[in-house]
Amino acid sequence: MLPRRAMKVMKYMLKLGLELLCVVAIVLLIRSNQQGLIPSNNALQPAMDKRGQPQAPNVNPVPPEQSGNNGNQGGLQNNDIQQPLDTLSDYREKGEETDNGRVIDNSNNFGDDFNEPITPNIQTESTRPQPHTDSTFYVVLANGRSGTHLMMHLLNNHPKIKSYGELLQPERILRPQGLLNSNKFRVLKYLTEALCRDKTACGLGKISGFIMLNWELTKLSHLMKLQDILAALDNPRVIILYREMILETFTSLSLVQKTGVPNADTPQNVSVTIDWNRFVTYVKLKRAEWKRSLLALNTREVPKLFMTYEQLSGENQVQAMDRIYNFLGVYPFHGNLTSSIVKLNPKTLDQKIDNWDIISENLKNAPKKLQKLDLAHEDISNIELEDWDFKDFSEKFH
Repeated sequence: MLPRRAMKVMKYMLKLGLELLCVVAIVLLIRSNQQGLIPSNNALQPAMDKRGQPQAPNVNPVPPEQSGNNGNQGGLQNNDIQQPLDTLSDYREKGEETDNGRVIDNSNNFGDDFNEPITPNIQTESTRPQPHTDSTFYVVLANGRSGTHLMMHLLNNHPKIKSYGELLQPERILRPQGLLNSNKFRVLKYLTEALCRDKTACGLGKISGFIMLNWELTKLSHLMKLQDILAALDNPRVIILYREMILETFTSLSLVQKTGVPNADTPQNVSVTIDWNRFVTYVKLKRAEWKRSLLALNTREVPKLFMTYEQLSGENQVQAMDRIYNFLGVYPFHGNLTSSIVKLNPKTLDQKIDNWDIISENLKNAPKKLQKLDLAHEDISNIELEDWDFKDFSEKFH
C-alpha cells in the first residue's frame, strides 16, 4: 500500500508543478509583451509601454558598428468634438465609430488658436528646457519651398529614422481616399497607421515622422487643428523648419508655378518677374499661419527644434543634422548624406528675378518682417506683418 500512496503523491505533486510552471510562463509572456520585447501582432500598431502609450525610442541607442545592424456638417454631437483624445488607440477607436459622421467646426480658416494665451516670445532649444515625451513620432512643420523634401531625404539616410512626405496633403492624398470631407477621427486614424506602415519603423526602435505644411493646416481647418495631430501622436517632437530669406521662398514658389517642377535632380536655370504686391500679400499670409501654428504648439508640451533652410543646405550641413539627430534621440550618423534634391535655380536673386532693380529698391526701406523670418527669436504676439509696419516705407509698390 505504501508504494501506491507514494506514487499518487508524486503524481499529484508533478501535476501541481506543471500547472505552476504554466502560470509562471504566462506571467512572463505578458510582462515581456508589455515591455515591448515581443512585437505586436498588429503591424500597424507601434510598440507600447506599460501605460499603453507608444514606446519611446532608445535615447542612447547602440551605433551600428557596435550592434551589427546597419503621407461640415455632420452627425457628431458637440461633446464628441470637444472631448480630448490623448492616445493613438482613442483616435483609432473613435475613427471606427464615426465613419459616417462629420465633425462640426465653426472656426475660421486659421482655427481658434488666436484665442489662446500669448507667449511673450520663443526661446531656442539651447536656452529652454525641452519637455519630455514618450512619443516615437516627429513632425516637420514648415511652409512650402523651405527645404522639407531635402530634410526628408537627409533623414532617411539614418538607419533609425523613417521620414515620410506630406501624409496630410489634402488634394493629392486625402481626397482620393475619401478623407477630405470625412471627420478628424478618420483622418488621424489614417495618419497613425500610415506612420507605422513600415513594421521596422514602429516595432523595432525607429522614430517615424512626416512633413506638415502650414497651408495644409489652413486647408484642413474644417476638420481639425494642429493640437489634434499632436495629441494623436502623443506629443511628438516638432522640427520647425523655415527659410530666413522670405524673398527666396517666394521666388522659389514663383519658379515652381512657372516650370511646373516642384523638385528637380538638375537645375532649371529659369528666371521670373516678381509682383511686389503679391509678395507682400504672401508674407502677410505666411506670417499669420506661423502665428497660428506656434500658438498651437505652445498649448501642448512638445519638444521643439528650430532649424533654418540656410543651416540645412549650407556648408555646416553635418553639424545641422547632428543637432537634429540629438533632438530625435538617435545616435549621430556619419555616413554619406545623400539627396537627389537640387535647387531649381542655384543663382543669386539678382540673376533669377527679371525685375530685380525694382524689387531691390523696394526692399531697401521695407519692414524687417518683409525681409527676414527669424522664428527662433521673434515675439509670437508681434510676428504678423501688419499695415502699420509700413509706416516708414515709401508705399511705392511696383
